[in-house]
Amino acid sequence: MTTKVIVKNGRARNMLLTVEPWADQYVVSAGQVVEVVDVSNEVADTFEVESTADGLVVYGWPGSTLEVFCKNCRVEPRDQNIPFE
Repeated sequence: MTTKVIVKNGRARNMLLTVEPWADQYVVSAGQVVEVVDVSNEVADTFEVESTADGLVVYGWPGSTLEVFCKNCRVEPRDQNIPFE
């Protein structure tokens, strides 16, 4: 069974999605939907999701490997030197 959380940006502007504990960051455009998926073969646990001023933080659990997908394509984390907005 795949464990995932579906994230939809309902804001009128971009939001920042951070995946912890790796500090991977993704910019999610207004109206865009992405999936945060555990791709490990570990026993599924639960995600913790935190709302921030800039977006959301999704926390994995020990042994998890989280990846972000948009329209079934894996998304690479953004370069953290690139400005958010």
